Amino acid sequence: MILTENIQLLKTYFPQVWQQITDKKANDSLVRLEETRKQVSTVAVHVESGWNYIHSKYDPLGEAERFVSSIQDLDPNQHVLFYGVGLGYHIQELLKLYPSLSFSIYEPNQSILTKFLSVFDLNKWQPGKQLVNMMTETTSDDLKVNLRKFTHFLDKEVKIVILNSYDRIYPESTQKFVEVFRESVYENKEIISTRLIFSKREAVNGLKNLSYMLETPSILHGHNELFRDKPAIIVAAGPSLNDEYENLRKIKEEGLAYIFSVGSAINSLISNGIHPDAAFSYDGSVMNAKVFEKIIDSNITDVPLIFGSTIGYETVEKYPGKLIHFFVRHDSIVDLLIKSKSEEQLLTTERLRTISSIAMSVLHQIGCSPIILVGQNFGYRGEDYYASGISYIDSKTTEEQKETASSVKDVYGNMILSSRGHTEMRLEMEEFIASIQPITIWNATKGGAHIDGTTFMSLEDLISNKLRGHGAIHKAWVDKLESLDIDETYLKQQYRNLNESCQELGKIFRRFEELLDEMRALTATKNVLLLEKAFNKFDKLFDRLQQNHFNLFVIQRMNSLGFAIVMKLFEEVRYHTEPIDKAEKVVNQFAKYMESCLDDLAAMKEVLKETSDRIFAEKK
Repeated sequence: MILTENIQLLKTYFPQVWQQITDKKANDSLVRLEETRKQVSTVAVHVESGWNYIHSKYDPLGEAERFVSSIQDLDPNQHVLFYGVGLGYHIQELLKLYPSLSFSIYEPNQSILTKFLSVFDLNKWQPGKQLVNMMTETTSDDLKVNLRKFTHFLDKEVKIVILNSYDRIYPESTQKFVEVFRESVYENKEIISTRLIFSKREAVNGLKNLSYMLETPSILHGHNELFRDKPAIIVAAGPSLNDEYENLRKIKEEGLAYIFSVGSAINSLISNGIHPDAAFSYDGSVMNAKVFEKIIDSNITDVPLIFGSTIGYETVEKYPGKLIHFFVRHDSIVDLLIKSKSEEQLLTTERLRTISSIAMSVLHQIGCSPIILVGQNFGYRGEDYYASGISYIDSKTTEEQKETASSVKDVYGNMILSSRGHTEMRLEMEEFIASIQPITIWNATKGGAHIDGTTFMSLEDLISNKLRGHGAIHKAWVDKLESLDIDETYLKQQYRNLNESCQELGKIFRRFEELLDEMRALTATKNVLLLEKAFNKFDKLFDRLQQNHFNLFVIQRMNSLGFAIVMKLFEEVRYHTEPIDKAEKVVNQFAKYMESCLDDLAAMKEVLKETSDRIFAEKK
């Protein structure tokens, strides 16, 4: 029988676990509590090999002390995830050493969890504060779902502590847990990295790039069928590019196909005396400009840059060659400010992880056919990771990369090593190719990973058999592109609205600061009655915040991770019965979020003014 106090705590803090325990009764015949010689309880579980003990059948407390002393590299600032709760002896022991440690529990065996809850008062671990999360399983899908949710909102490094008996009694389940946890952490790091790098910069990039988008031709809207049924080669920086310089030089000299570089390949091509017809880029990070340092420093002006609206603004500001743009789907600044005068729908590319896939999207939309991939390895080539000629990249594969790689089929049917990132990008490209069928894509990457939806043929054979029947490409194609006719009246009105919304947002945040100070004071004096009224004010002010366009389209997106954490907290405290504790949590977390928002708001006010001066001064 679960302790009555624990039922209420589960309902309040861990409702999913409470629901799981309520909905599906555990099989208690396979788990039993026993009294040890030391008059302390232990747990016995029945598995295929018979009855096994989660804790020592003689001295569970002494065993817990020895186990905790064996835990290495624990930083008290880390968050600890205990896999296997048993009866909690090892957790209690660790808390003696680190009383303020924050931790979560993952108990896969629901029967063990119910036994634990029948003998231990969860109040001792301050649920919702010190004990942050509890998880259990009722279906085969729960492990992945639980860990994805758990890792998605982490703001601390996690230390996994696996109760040693679980490794012995449930080796397969334990190994599976570790694998899924690593996968979830990797996915979460990717998500957090993307959010932190791009969400902070996207609005800045969009506004600073706005004048360049208004001044330059649009590849998607203004191509005038110049590329219809013309071959186009996407040149990536995989190690197989090293084999193709002479072939690419021949194609360039004879005008057999358009050559477009993506990513760092521009440096390898320039180093080998090949100037592509254009370079594609849309990376929003500040490091994107480094890719084009060689072109910028050497003032190379005959390689146009086809840039996405989300590109790091430093690149377009410094780029010496001609500029052509394309819009990226769900770019908040474009969505807010730009409309065609003819009411024509804005053409965009999908948001894809690789610039190769982005370039493929653009080339497909403007009618290029066939599309040819060169240097698109999506894997390692022996000791090589990248093509040569890129000064800021070590082109060699490290031992660590080899150790963590997986095997995939190459274009010849052999197995090569590929990183997790390579594989995910390849799968995304395959999915995109499937979505735009019918299309002819040749993969000319010697020794690269096989890409579904493409057919392998060497570049030599393509030159001989496929590229000579399409007619000459247009050498002066850049000058034939047209700009999109932007509705300037709409732009000015929307910009004015955005500016007003920005000013209003400052007032909302100032009111929040006053309200949070008020709630801190009421919490200190434990004035529950006035605190409830303050929460009502908070809810109404939060509604105003969510109606503010500058917040929704700019500031909130710049702080998407922090906002997700705030919303998760709101969900957790919605049915919180302790108003003082609830107020402390809300005030502390929202104050942190708002501090970041205020910093961004101050910076964005400057960007708004700078962009306004540049755009509207030029149009007078």
